[in-house]
Amino acid sequence: MPTCEICGRRTSKLYKIRLEGAEMLVCENCKKYGELISEVSEPKPTKKVVKKPKVEKEEVVVENYAEIIRGIREKLGLTQADFAKKLGERESLMRKIEDGKLIPTIQLAKKIEREFGVHLVEEIDATEFSVKSPEKEEVTLGDVVDLKVRKK
Repeated sequence: MPTCEICGRRTSKLYKIRLEGAEMLVCENCKKYGELISEVSEPKPTKKVVKKPKVEKEEVVVENYAEIIRGIREKLGLTQADFAKKLGERESLMRKIEDGKLIPTIQLAKKIEREFGVHLVEEIDATEFSVKSPEKEEVTLGDVVDLKVRKK
């Protein structure tokens, strides 16, 4: 059932009025606030609009990144300082990453992948759904405006 654009009341009969230059669909009670244009016989049914999901690929660092990085560093026999120097990064940054206190950026993870031949970045599907439902209560003009009737 359609609603009045001023007060939000659900009604079976709507009127099209012009109120300060704007055309609005209103109920019987609210038609007095503007200039009557026409009576709307059958309001258009509202349809539920469902957009197709957007499939996007998102890159994330694998969960066990700290173990992988520590493992490759120890396998090569490098200290944290040498490992960081080889990557051109600060030792304190690499220490936090190895301890699992800091997740490396995608850029740094890819740099480690290239340099040491390990797998740190994976792609996941980030799918978004957008649904517009007519059952959702919308804010009407009557919710935010205090109407005053002008005397003619």
